[in-house]
Amino acid sequence: MPIQYICVLNKSRYLKAQRSILIKLLQWLVFVFSIGFIFWRLKNESLANYFELFTANKLPYLFLALALIPLNYLLEARKWHILCLEFQALSFSTAFKAVLAGSAYSMFTPNRIGDGLGRFHFTPKEQRAAAGYAFGMSSTAQFLSTLVFGLFGLFWLKQNTFPEDLSLLPYYTPLSIITLMIVITVLVLFFSPKILHLIKAQQQFSFVKKHLSELKSYPQSLKLKLLFLSLARYLVFSAQFIILLEALGDIYFVDAFSRVNLIYLGSTIIPTFAFAELGLRESHSLVFLSPIGLSDAGIFAAAFLLWVMNLMLPALLGHFFILQKQRTT
Repeated sequence: MPIQYICVLNKSRYLKAQRSILIKLLQWLVFVFSIGFIFWRLKNESLANYFELFTANKLPYLFLALALIPLNYLLEARKWHILCLEFQALSFSTAFKAVLAGSAYSMFTPNRIGDGLGRFHFTPKEQRAAAGYAFGMSSTAQFLSTLVFGLFGLFWLKQNTFPEDLSLLPYYTPLSIITLMIVITVLVLFFSPKILHLIKAQQQFSFVKKHLSELKSYPQSLKLKLLFLSLARYLVFSAQFIILLEALGDIYFVDAFSRVNLIYLGSTIIPTFAFAELGLRESHSLVFLSPIGLSDAGIFAAAFLLWVMNLMLPALLGHFFILQKQRTT
């Protein structure tokens, strides 16, 4: 092997290792900052304030939010099911178990990339490359949904700013432009894969070149269905958040919805891991929801309950399916 090639290879590995360290450091800094911000905001809240939130008349809201958990994961399972049917015979019940297994793996991985690894437990080894690409398609569709609704949130709050939001107002226009550009770019790549041929000659895009044929193999009708299911799923877990907020006091739906969109947008684009979302989403919630008159204790309780409902509980069930699968193989 030529010495020049060895040097280039070693340099590439070194740069990847350095980048990985920097990303992990950034993720932990985000986590520590988020937790510190939450403690600073809640330092004057007593335990009595939290207990007052859980009165009997709030239970119907809690049960309604809980009832939407299965719908949330059924929609995600449907996405996974229609994608996997392109390369393997897969029952819907198996797709559902795979999605929950993915939740279990995603708890401690950056930006939930472990989700795909969990799903591979229910995919034959020879099909895992195709499954990895299918997971990328599913994640991209969900990411698009977050961007689209986040864009709505930015536009709405720019026109309907509360006095407490004035410090954030200068950032709304540049963030809106950047988000719009990302939406257009991702949409073009999602629905028009031929454009990727323009970069196929670049060595750093070897992964893209490898999967160009797979990208073209997905029919446009399936991509549309995938995007529709992602939008529907986004509305479900946003509805859960708004239901929990409604239990805390009177809120204006459109204003609350636009702010929830910004919370999800921030939680998606800032690098972190699923467990750390316990701090990141709560800190964003305190920033964006306190101007509409909700107490800090109530906002934190709603965001925390949402995390338990949509991440912790499904992850526990996912671990059960993983263990069950391991015993049968």
